[in-house]
Parts: sequence; structure tokens; C-alpha cells
Amino acid sequence: MLELILKSPASFFYEGEVKGGEFHGYGFKVDLAEALFLGSFEHNQRHGFGYEIDANLGNIFVGSYVEGVRHGKGEVYF
Repeated sequence: MLELILKSPASFFYEGEVKGGEFHGYGFKVDLAEALFLGSFEHNQRHGFGYEIDANLGNIFVGSYVEGVRHGKGEVYF
């Protein structure tokens, strides 16, 4: 099921699959203080393949995550 979740004040928003009230599956999360992320989530964390754009530096990371942490091969673009 796809849901749009907005936090107030608008610190972040998420649009994507949800399971049991958690981000789970494919989604898009924008956190103005952290990053924009498009990819897979599991239990509210980045998990699997995704694209991340750092909100402060603008660096782009393309690669894999396990339990919210970059894991394995990936590429960073400056």
C-alpha cells in the first residue's frame, strides 16, 4: 500500500510503501536536514539499493544499504 506521510513541522516527508505503520518497500523520503533518498526501506530504515542526495553538500551516493548504513559497493558523485 502506498502512503504519504508528513511530519509537522515539515521536517520530512515520505511517499511510498508502508507495512505495519513503518516505511517498508520502495519509497521516496525527503529530510530537509539530512538527505533526499529514493530506494528500498525496511522497518523505517534504508535497506537495499537506493539513491541519496546529501541535503547540505549535494553529494550523490548510489549503492546499497543494510539497516540504514551504506554497505557494499557504491559510487559517490561530487
